[in-house]
Amino acid sequence: MSTPTPKIALALGWGGVLPFMGAAAIKTWGSPVMAIYALSLGTIYAGVIICFIGALHWGAVVHDHSPKPHKTWRYIWSVLPALAVVPVLILSPQLRISFLIIGLLICWGVDFYAYRKGLWPKWFMQLRHGLTTVAVLSLIVMYNA
Repeated sequence: MSTPTPKIALALGWGGVLPFMGAAAIKTWGSPVMAIYALSLGTIYAGVIICFIGALHWGAVVHDHSPKPHKTWRYIWSVLPALAVVPVLILSPQLRISFLIIGLLICWGVDFYAYRKGLWPKWFMQLRHGLTTVAVLSLIVMYNA
């Protein structure tokens, strides 16, 4: 029997995609000046989220007191998204959005791998599927707006 998704995780997770959707909407329908702000803030937010997703692994490993071999790769992985996202944020808008989409998908792939190894609960990956989908679709809308 799988554990249900904690309500606070649902609320904070889905609340966390609102800035993606808001930035996409403003980039699409806002004034030219607002579209520039939406692009900047939306992509900075995407970078912050990528850093956060990586850091989840650090937190999970710190909490895990067993001598499991997966700890080393998770510590290393936990800092890579942050190191990778900083230079991406200075790229041209279309390139920046493209790399952020790739980054979110890579993070999802690493999390799915960790889930398959039994390192994340089922509810976590179910939530990640939806959140990543909305974030990526919002960035695609921003790219095309």
